[in-house]
Amino acid sequence: MKRKALVGTITAVCIVLLVVAGVMLAKPKPAPPVHPPPQLAVNQPKFLNNQTMVISGKTDPGVTVIVDESSVPVNKDGAFSVTLSGAKVSSRIMRVTAVDSSGAENVVELDIIPPGT
Repeated sequence: MKRKALVGTITAVCIVLLVVAGVMLAKPKPAPPVHPPPQLAVNQPKFLNNQTMVISGKTDPGVTVIVDESSVPVNKDGAFSVTLSGAKVSSRIMRVTAVDSSGAENVVELDIIPPGT
């Protein structure tokens, strides 16, 4: 009889431990703080000719800007400018992305239509 009582006690303790562990694991984790994406204003592309254009704009200081999959230098005030030429200047959608240190990003898509097309 003692063995049955011991097995029953051990079983009850295991069930209680599983329930407690389940409750602890089921608690929702606090959401990470909401961080707004960096500001991003992109000017209309300026075509120097049908093979060369300048893309410029402004974002928050300290943000990384990526134009056509290439990183672009950003001034201390957040201004940026890049000159693209050759095959990079064609009729297509080009993405300009601003990414801050927390990984928040803002994307602007430009519909590129070179002159004379």
